[in-house]
Amino acid sequence: MNGVSESSWLDDNLEAWGFISGKGHTCQECVRFRQRPDGVCKCTDIHKPHPINPDDAACKNYWDRKIHDAYEKAEFERHEAERLAAIEKGKLNPPVELPIVFDGYGEIPMCPNCNNPPYDMEQCQCCGQRFLPSKAIEEYSKPLTEEMLCFNCGAPVTAYKSRYNGHRNYSCAKCGCCMME
Repeated sequence: MNGVSESSWLDDNLEAWGFISGKGHTCQECVRFRQRPDGVCKCTDIHKPHPINPDDAACKNYWDRKIHDAYEKAEFERHEAERLAAIEKGKLNPPVELPIVFDGYGEIPMCPNCNNPPYDMEQCQCCGQRFLPSKAIEEYSKPLTEEMLCFNCGAPVTAYKSRYNGHRNYSCAKCGCCMME
């Protein structure tokens, strides 16, 4: 960070992170304050294992909830803007063929640009990379079915089988049993 060590940068910006003086504040305004469903109030600070009162004066480890929430929201918006910019940039890449790889559990299409499952066979939802149509992906996209008997009533059912790991699922029309392995 511009030649500044991480710890000194954090020390210099404690107010930006929500660490401010607890004077004039109560425990319930702190980000560490939690109220359980049974009404018991606790501080998530490890040095305060006993229940507290919401209206107690804030301690020296006070961390303002409003400042913290605003910071978290700004971080989320920054991250989301970066993600959307990466998708727009990825859309400019020339289309590539989507490979089907073994990920340790089963065969799955995997984006060659970001190494994430694309969730869409035309464009990656993570990085924006576009894909060329291929016979392998067309075949992978077709549902696999298997005829079997309902384990509850014995009626014949058509089960859908995953190409990823071979698991099957069905819903029996006769007894209403739903099965997923």
